[in-house]
Amino acid sequence: MAPDLRDIRQLGDLAVTTCEATVTGLMSDGSVVTTTTTEVARRQADGRWPYAVA
Repeated sequence: MAPDLRDIRQLGDLAVTTCEATVTGLMSDGSVVTTTTTEVARRQADGRWPYAVA
């Protein structure tokens, strides 16, 4: 999988990232699958940004 970051939006301690992910060999015929992902992260007191929604 090779995710490419497309966008980051931040408001206070919340951030939404959007990536385009390409996976090869997932399908039975070995074809490439490309999809857009969205992740939500929340800033922690120590500065880390773990995912808030799984």
